[in-house]
Amino acid sequence: MQRAKISLLSLLVQPVYFFITTSVAFGLINCFLIPPFQTPDEFQHFYRAYSISEFNYIADMNNNAVGTNLPSSLNSISAPFKKIPFKQNIKTSPVEIFSILSIPLDTSSREWTSFPGSSIYIPIVYLPQATALSLHRLDINPAYLFYLGRIFALLFWIATIAFATYLIPHSKWILVTLALSPMSLSQAASFSADVTTNSISFLAISFFFYLMNRKERLSVADIVIIYVITIFVSLSKIAYVPLVFIFALFPRTFFRNRISHLLFVIVLITANIVLPFLWTTITNRFTPFIPFGVDPQTTLRYALEHPARSAYIVIKSIIIDIPHQVSLYVGKLGWLDTPLSLATKTTWLACLCCHVLSSDPQRDHAPRLQSYSAFLLGLISYILIYVILFFACTKPGWSVVFGVQGRYFIPIGPFVFISLAILIQSTNRSHSLFQKVLNIFPYRLAIILVLCHTLLTITSRYYIHG
Repeated sequence: MQRAKISLLSLLVQPVYFFITTSVAFGLINCFLIPPFQTPDEFQHFYRAYSISEFNYIADMNNNAVGTNLPSSLNSISAPFKKIPFKQNIKTSPVEIFSILSIPLDTSSREWTSFPGSSIYIPIVYLPQATALSLHRLDINPAYLFYLGRIFALLFWIATIAFATYLIPHSKWILVTLALSPMSLSQAASFSADVTTNSISFLAISFFFYLMNRKERLSVADIVIIYVITIFVSLSKIAYVPLVFIFALFPRTFFRNRISHLLFVIVLITANIVLPFLWTTITNRFTPFIPFGVDPQTTLRYALEHPARSAYIVIKSIIIDIPHQVSLYVGKLGWLDTPLSLATKTTWLACLCCHVLSSDPQRDHAPRLQSYSAFLLGLISYILIYVILFFACTKPGWSVVFGVQGRYFIPIGPFVFISLAILIQSTNRSHSLFQKVLNIFPYRLAIILVLCHTLLTITSRYYIHG
C-alpha cells in the first residue's frame, strides 16, 4: 500500500513521471481524436515519409511539380479529408474515418503525388514515421500504416523528451510545461517533421546543462553525441543553426588541452554550417514551388535594392507579431484553423510563468555566462526565422513577413525560458510571500485541465455540427 502511495505521488510530483503519464494519455488520444491529415501539411509529410520508407530520399521533379510516384491508395485515404482544412463548418465522423480502413495498399497501382513543402526536409527527421511506414512490406492497409506512423512518432517524442527531462539538472518543470503545450503535443502525434526536430532540440539544451553541471572532461562518447545532436538540429531547419553553437561555450577545462578545445569548436561550427548548406544546395531547386509562387531570387534582388525597407519589414513584423505568435505557440490547432479559448491559453501561460519565476535550488549553480548565451542564441534563431521567411514566403512589396507560425518557435522555447529563469533567480530572489503563492498554484492540475479542454475543442471542431 505504501509503495502504491509513493508511486501515485511520484506521478504528480516527479517531472519525468508526470510527463510520461500525461503525454502517453493525451498523446494517444490525440493520435486518434484528431482526424487524419489535420495537422499542418500532414498530407505532404505523410507522402514524404512513405517515399523515404521506400528508400527514395530525394524527391523527383515532373513538369515543375515536386514529388514522386506513390501507391494510389495513399491519395485514396487522404482524399475525404482534404475538404476539411480552413473550413470550420465542414466536419467528419467516425463512420467516414472507419471507411478508409478497408482500402488496400496495392503497391503496384501508382500515381504521381506532389509534396513540394516536405521535399526540402532531410530524410532523418522522418525516422519514426518512415520506420512505421516501412511495414508496408507486410501489405498492411495504408490507413493502419498512417495511425502506426502517428504512434511511432509520438513514442519517439515521448522517449526523447522524457530522457531530456531526466538529464537536465534544473528547470525540469519548465521543460515539461513547454513540451505539454497544446500545440507541442498536437504536433507530436502527427507526421510532421517537427516531431523529431522539437524533441532533439529539447535534448540538446538538456545535454548541454547536464555536461555543464557534471564539470568533467568531455569523453569521446560525449563529443560524438554532441556532434550527432547538433548536426541533427541544424539539418532540420537552417533557422536553428545558432542554437547548436551553445556547445562552443564549454570552458577549456572540459578538454585535454587548448588544441583539443579549439579543434572541437572548429569541427562543431564547420559541420553545422557546411552540412546544412550542402543539403540546401541539393533541395534548392524545389523551393520556388513551395509557397504561393514566391521566388526567393526575386525577393533577394529586392532586398539588395531596398535594404533599409527590407530590414524595416522584418523588424516591424517581429514586433507587431508577438501577441499573435504567442497565441499560435500555445496552440491554434488543426491547419491553424482551430483556436483555443483565451482562458485555456492564459492558463497554460500562467503555468509557464510560475515555473520560470519559482525558485529551483539547482538553478543557483547554473553557469551564468552560458545561460545568457543560450538566451541570446535563442533570440538570434527567432530573428533568423523571420529573415528566412522574408526571402522564402514574402513577395516584394508586401508590408509584413508572411508564413511565420508559432510552432516554429517550439525548439527555441527551452533555450529562452530556461535561460530567463536562471537570469531572474540570479538577480532577484523571490520574496517568501511570492514564493508561497507560486507553491500553492496547482501547476499539474492546470496543465491537465488545459489538455482536457484542448480535447473538447478538437471534438467540437471536427465532429460536432452547429
